[in-house]
Amino acid sequence: ERLGDGDGLQTDERAAELKKVGGNEAFSEANYAQAAIFYTEGIELAPLDSKLRPVLYANRSFAHMKLGRLPEALSDAENAVEADASYCKGHFRKGLALHALKRYHEACRALTTALDLEPKNQQIKQALGFAELRARQSGMCA
Repeated sequence: ERLGDGDGLQTDERAAELKKVGGNEAFSEANYAQAAIFYTEGIELAPLDSKLRPVLYANRSFAHMKLGRLPEALSDAENAVEADASYCKGHFRKGLALHALKRYHEACRALTTALDLEPKNQQIKQALGFAELRARQSGMCA
C-alpha cells in the first residue's frame, strides 16, 4: 500500500467493518455481551465521519437491550441518531429503548421519525402502534 494517501483511514474502516461482522455473528448466536464488545471495538476504530459509526451504535444499542441494559441502549441509539440523523435504524432503536424505559410519549416521537424515514416498514408501524397504545394507557398521550 502507498503511504500518505489516506490508507490508514481505509484500514481503520476495514477493521471496524470486521468488528461489525464479528458482532453480528456473536449476536446471531445470542452472545449479546460478546457482540457488544465487538461493536465497541468497531466504534473505537471507525473514523468519526464513517457511515459505519451509526450502524455500530445501533447494533450495540440492540445488544444492550437484549442484556437489559436499557440506559446504555438508549445512549447508543442517541449516538447513532447524532452520527446520522437520516439513519432510520437509529431512530427505531431509540424508540424501542424509550419504550422499554416506559417513556412512551418520547418513544412515539422517535418511532414516528423512523416511520417518516421508512414509511413502508411494518416493524416500525407495529412498534409505533404499541407505543401509542401504552402512551394512551398511561395518560401520556399528546
